[in-house]
Amino acid sequence: LNPEFRLLALAYPVHLIAPVRELVAKKGTYYVLVYRQPGSGEVQFIDLSPWLAFTVEQLAQGNPLSALLAFAPSLNLTDISSLQKDTLVFLQQMQQQHFVMGFKP
Repeated sequence: LNPEFRLLALAYPVHLIAPVRELVAKKGTYYVLVYRQPGSGEVQFIDLSPWLAFTVEQLAQGNPLSALLAFAPSLNLTDISSLQKDTLVFLQQMQQQHFVMGFKP
């Protein structure tokens, strides 16, 4: 993973909604991946689902994707095949956007 990142848990979707008055009605739990692109230094903000936030956090700690998928049923995620496919698509997209530096599917 790109070493210059932060995973944020927010109570309001400040990364998605600009007018402050609209934020009050949107209180909840939001996950945002913030990272700096190598070379340009441009900062990226990526809205994440709880699963993808968990995935990024676990991969950053060195846990393999297979271990995360094995843990998914305890999070009430039962369609492991779709989850694996969608997670791999996300990781490939993040590789194209220079957050994931490389991985083996």
